[in-house]
Amino acid sequence: SDSSGMICSGQQQFAIIPMDSSMLPTIKTLEEKENEPHQGKIIISPKGLKYTSTTDTTAEIQTQITDIENWEYAEPVGLTHSLYIFGGGHVSVELSRIMNLLGFYVQVFDNRKKISTMEINEFAHHKEIIDFGKAGSFVPNGNKNYVVIMTVGHLHDLEVLEQMVNKNIRYLGMMGSKSKVHTIHKLLNDKGFSDEQINKIQMPIGEPIFSQTPIEIAISIGAQIIKEKNKPNHS
Repeated sequence: SDSSGMICSGQQQFAIIPMDSSMLPTIKTLEEKENEPHQGKIIISPKGLKYTSTTDTTAEIQTQITDIENWEYAEPVGLTHSLYIFGGGHVSVELSRIMNLLGFYVQVFDNRKKISTMEINEFAHHKEIIDFGKAGSFVPNGNKNYVVIMTVGHLHDLEVLEQMVNKNIRYLGMMGSKSKVHTIHKLLNDKGFSDEQINKIQMPIGEPIFSQTPIEIAISIGAQIIKEKNKPNHS
């Protein structure tokens, strides 16, 4: 068939790259890197296919076309967006499931040992029991880093939150009721954080879809994260 299956109008151009056994090591590398944090890119050109490592975490798809003999297509390899979840309860499991499906590199942290929901969470790429007093050391600055706080108890939430407020990250949210949010807001004020700083935090977290169950709450949070990720004028 000469149809692409697309229902929209327009034109397509196809690049056909002959491949032989010499490219097998590159293909194996691509398979290994696919589900790891972003650390490289694939480059396709008339010269063939290659993988190259990069420290540029803001890299996006790039296409350069001069003519039929001189062109290059580059695409990040690996999971380019990272989600850090502090709190390993039931909502954390469901949020890990959703964000894994959406192509995020998911890391979950808790300060409780041997909790069942951490053990059954097979969707997180990384799980770790930590001291919440050191939570900030696990989250680097970066426009593709997202932080969700859902620990047990508002004092733990506050402990993690105050380490994140001044970080240069894409998204910061905390799960909680309106009364809990009011309390946290006041406690952050007491610690010297301004209303302007605090108002950048998404709390209560999630899109308002009247969610009740862990999976519904996770969907509301995931929707809010995707909304932020897809905003125009963000790299």
